[in-house]
Amino acid sequence: MFQPLLDAYTDSTHLDETDYKPPLNIALANWWPLDKRESKGFRRFILYFILSQHYKI
Repeated sequence: MFQPLLDAYTDSTHLDETDYKPPLNIALANWWPLDKRESKGFRRFILYFILSQHYKI
């Protein structure tokens, strides 16, 4: 009884995987490394890891 509705829902929620990541254009105000010994800065920050999953940074 609910199978056609369930099938339509699961088909509409499926997202295709893409290899293309759109470029991310943001400016980080007041960015500084977490400690003075850190030379990589933003690349070691957790936000970089999260954003790089979806955008080309």
